[in-house]
Amino acid sequence: TEGTSNDNSDSSSSSEAGSETIALEDISLTADDAISLAEGEAEGDLHEISFENEGNGWVYKVDLNNGSEESEVVVDHDTEEIVDVRTEQEDDDDNDDQNDVVDYGSLNEAYDAIDEAIADLGGGEVREWSLSMDDGVAEYDIDLIYENQKYEYTIDAESLEILNSEQDD
Repeated sequence: TEGTSNDNSDSSSSSEAGSETIALEDISLTADDAISLAEGEAEGDLHEISFENEGNGWVYKVDLNNGSEESEVVVDHDTEEIVDVRTEQEDDDDNDDQNDVVDYGSLNEAYDAIDEAIADLGGGEVREWSLSMDDGVAEYDIDLIYENQKYEYTIDAESLEILNSEQDD
């Protein structure tokens, strides 16, 4: 019965959910590739990456920090093009704190973390996700929609352990 459409009982909410969520298998541009594209555009250590729908499509936002400036590079998921680079000067030079640096290459891929959350929930589609450091631990924050309910997962990016999950009203 999975994937069958509800005839006309709530077609509006399911199509609306379709635009604000994406199925895991429909994410074609990997976070790794998005980071590589961003690093071609700006310099610095990776501090955060997020994947979200900006209304006109899915994008990765890659935050790089080289100590003197912080850049947010926005990569379009479908075209794989850089759509925006926002750069801010950093005032204090301790802002490129090594505790905040995400070493993506040593971590489990976003895909695997999302897979873990969906398996735990029993289904669902991605609304958005991000990866950042929290007290020295790389954590994925994943928002899923399943049966019109929103769920939030926090998953350890190294062990894929589910640190927290809650249903959001």
